[in-house]
Formats: sequence, C-alpha cells, structure tokens
Amino acid sequence: RIISTISSGSEMVTVQKYSGSYRSTESKIGLWCELRVDMDQVDSHRSVLSVISGDIFKNEKFLHSFRCCEVKEEKQEELVVLSGLGSTLEVENSISIEMELNITQDEEENLIAALELHFISPPEADVPENCNFQCTRYSTFFRTVSLELDVEEGVYSLPTFDTHWHPLLKKAGIERRELDVYKAFSDAGIDLKLLKEKCNIVQDPNPEDKWTTQELHKVLRREWSKVFRKKEDGHLDWKVWVLLGSEAEKSSLMGYMFDYINKYGRNGAAIFSKAHTDLPDWDDFRPHNIKHVLALWDYLFTSVHEIAHMFNLPHTFEDSHISKKCPETLSWMNYPYLYENGNESGKKDFFVKFRFTFDKEELMHLRHGNYELVRPGMSSFKSNSHRCKVTEQVQQDVAELYDVSPLFLHQKTKHVQKLRIHSWTENSRRNSLTTPVPTCSMSVPKTAFIYSDGQSIFEDAFNSSYLAKRTEISVHQ
Repeated sequence: RIISTISSGSEMVTVQKYSGSYRSTESKIGLWCELRVDMDQVDSHRSVLSVISGDIFKNEKFLHSFRCCEVKEEKQEELVVLSGLGSTLEVENSISIEMELNITQDEEENLIAALELHFISPPEADVPENCNFQCTRYSTFFRTVSLELDVEEGVYSLPTFDTHWHPLLKKAGIERRELDVYKAFSDAGIDLKLLKEKCNIVQDPNPEDKWTTQELHKVLRREWSKVFRKKEDGHLDWKVWVLLGSEAEKSSLMGYMFDYINKYGRNGAAIFSKAHTDLPDWDDFRPHNIKHVLALWDYLFTSVHEIAHMFNLPHTFEDSHISKKCPETLSWMNYPYLYENGNESGKKDFFVKFRFTFDKEELMHLRHGNYELVRPGMSSFKSNSHRCKVTEQVQQDVAELYDVSPLFLHQKTKHVQKLRIHSWTENSRRNSLTTPVPTCSMSVPKTAFIYSDGQSIFEDAFNSSYLAKRTEISVHQ
C-alpha cells in the first residue's frame, strides 16, 4: 500500500514517500521514459518543488523533456493519483501536455507509476498523441552522476566541513552537520558518487610549470579515454571529471570549469589547493584555528560551485537561461565577495546567512531541466537550447563584447588568425563593462592561435583560451 491506516485511539495516516526517479521499459515502437516525481520530502534536507518531469526517448535517440509544475494530488488507500498540465521544454515551439500518473506498490513493495501523457499537438510523427509508460522507481534521487576524481600527488582531497566549526555559524542557528561535496548535491536531489574508491595520481604534463588550460585538457582527454568513453548505460550514464591540482597558471585561481566552449563540453573542472591559503595540514585536514575553518569553507564552496557549472548552472549575478541576475542570492552559484554590492561586509554577511544550498531556480534546473541542457557533455555552457549551434552562440558573444565584426568570425579561410589575449586584474574593468563577460573563473594563456575554418573557430582552440575572468582581444591578420 502507498497509504496505510493505523488506529491508535484516533485514526492516523502514514504515507510512504514516493518521490524519486522512475524508469519504463521500451514500448513496441521503441519509446521509453525517464520520470522524476518531486512531490514529497524523502530527505529532511531536501526541499520539495511539487513538480513532475521526465525525458522521452526512442531507442537511443532523445526526443523531448517535459515538466508539469501545477500538479494535483489525490491520495487513496492503495493509490496516489497525480494529474496536471505542463509542456515540453523546447525553447521554441514547446508543446502543451496533459499528464496523469497513478502510483501504487507491487507485491515486492516496488513503487510502480503508470504514466499517461496526452500531447495537445503531436510533437513528431513517430510519437503518438497519447503515450503510456509503466515505470518502476529505482532511486530516491532525481539524477545519478558518477564522479571521476584525479589528484596531483601531495594535493588535498575534497574537504569535509563541520558547520559548527565557526562560532558565527553556530550563533546563526545553522544545524550542525558534516558537509562535503556529495552531501551538498544530495540535498539538491543529485546522487553524486565516486566512480572508484581510489583516485588516480596524475602529473602536470609540464611539471616545471603551473597548470594551464591546455594541460588540463590534455589530461582530461587522456583520462577520459580510460573511463568515460566506456558506455555503460547509454542515456543514464552521467559522468564528470575533476582534477585536484596544486596551482594554476594564475596563482590566485581557486578553481574553474575548464571544459568550457565545446559542443560537447562541461565534462571537466579543476580545483587548486594553493590558492586556498591557510588550509590545515594535509595529514589530518582538520582546522586548528579560525583561518583553517575559513579556508576549508572556501575549498568546499569552490568545489561544489565548479562541479555545478558542469550541470550548466551559471552564476547568480549574471542573466542566464535559468533566471535574471540576482547578486543577492544566497546560493552555491554566487560569489560571496559580490554579495550586497561587493561592500566590505558582504562576504561576512554571506558567510553567516548562507545555508549551503542552491536557490529554487537552480534546483528546478538540476532536477527538472531539459535533459540535454543539464547532462554534462550534451551542450555548451550557458546555451539555452541544445538545438542551437555552439559556434553561433560563441561568435555572437565575442562580436557583442569585443566589437569584432561577425563577418570576420564567419570567414571560411584556411589561414591562421592570431589573437592576442591579455588577462585583466579582477578590478580593472568591472565597473565599465556594459555587457557582462560570460565567465567561469578562468585564466588563459597569453597568446592563442585560432584556426578560422568556419566550423571549428572558437570551439577547439577556445576550449583553452576563451572566456577569461577579464580579457581583452585584439585581432591581427
């Protein structure tokens, strides 16, 4: 039973939690569905969005994501009936749908969801107007992601942070918990788990230098070929790669998602321990003073922030495909020093008020966003549609930001255009920029050579050199 009645002086109703991920088998025509039910609180630290969403596939081909935000719930003794209106999640030409979902329990106590979708106008010829799926719950999470964690020798592991280590957090009434990256994403409904218990020990391809973006890509490609390209479960096999390194070329860089402007990017990020000054000794990794506590807080915050970028989450202080910019947001995706307009007390106020969570719009994206816009490796960072060409997105960004002629960007020549890229300091042009730089805390090499062959321009080469923290590009023939 989904709902059982217990009599103890007065009648009480106990409800089994039914939120989580459900999966159907393939129909005769090859259709199957990945369903997410977000209607009750499975975990005490996980908020409820009261949303039902899903992804429809035909064999190996992704067709549509859909979402219903206005859901009516009716609880019966052996059944939960959910119904509502929603739509597919295409940026343009989305299709309205009617949904009905009946959840019950089989003899082996598995939760079974009978899903019926009615498309107001059929989306494609190979998808019927009415789709029916029999789904079984396999997880109480909404997404499952494997993390490949590689470490430079002698570098810190991912941190654990006790929320009562700092007296200000205890005084602020924050619940005492030992938090790490995995728990932070678990609170968001994402099951992030290590791909293997033992991390690979990696070396900088050029040990005499600090880590550059090109070197990170080189290691990513090498390690990716060992693990990530092994196809295990098709569309359900989500993986990300993180390197814990010592120091980036820009020594103050704490971390960044370096796999940035690739049509199938958002697969790799790096965290650098030396930029997190005042970390405690590596052997015990426990704080012995307040400086240690703050450094561990920063290290955890940076780790969650950069991994979240791989799920296409932008900064809260930028306009994006998720929401309008809101620098006052208390989220993993903000910059603490920009809180309250970046005044001196801003970071301290953020530190005390922050509750170690994503905001509602970010949770909606992580749990119920378009499959190809959330899954790492399926679309470029900050793109609002998996249908658009990455090159067009990047070219438009560059043309608007640096006043470079789009005609130059579309040249179909074989010669090499040389673009010299100069890094700016954090404060050099912050107030004068009229168009926000689409950043991800990146640092770049001093010079990059971009091959202007039409399709590849600003893809392969700009993986390692575009979208710096503050950059200026001058073009030379």
